[in-house]
Amino acid sequence: TATAPGDCGTQEGIGPEGGETRYADPRYDNASDYAGFSMAGILDVNGAPVAGLVGYNASVAIQNAGGDFPSAIPADAALRITVTVAGPANVNVVLQGYRLRYAPNAP
Repeated sequence: TATAPGDCGTQEGIGPEGGETRYADPRYDNASDYAGFSMAGILDVNGAPVAGLVGYNASVAIQNAGGDFPSAIPADAALRITVTVAGPANVNVVLQGYRLRYAPNAP
């Protein structure tokens, strides 16, 4: 029902809020919570190692990316998400994407 940031009980920012974690309640509830997240060995949502992926590491970087889009999109309305996975034999894979805020209750 919020139509402005001040209407929200918890102001979202880049990074987790209110003690959120990936592995225990309260859990991450949006993409920006993963900023700075990393894992040594790939783990499932409960923190258990995923078979065959022990030799891999993953990290997540998130930053405001409104400047990457036309000026009609505010700077704080877009996130650039970069996931880096390092694997055996020095193989690194980087995946980058965007998450844009939508306003279902726009004023």
